[in-house]
Amino acid sequence: MATPSWSELLKLDVQTRLEIIDELWDSVVNDLNDPDKPGSLPVPEATRALFDKRMREYRANPAIGLPWACVHERLLKMT
Repeated sequence: MATPSWSELLKLDVQTRLEIIDELWDSVVNDLNDPDKPGSLPVPEATRALFDKRMREYRANPAIGLPWACVHERLLKMT
């Protein structure tokens, strides 16, 4: 398949370009998260350990967590 030129892509309507962006972004994320693909993003052991620790804490006491709506509201207030 021939790769379209930049000028050809820019001639596409906005909706089509947004769909292409969405598909490209999903493919990049999938590739980066696939440990069997070159260029995947390795998760450092310290990060894995921290994630595991926090998941154990949450599972032991789910009340320590916050609903997404609360977290989202707090984040919006920070900006």
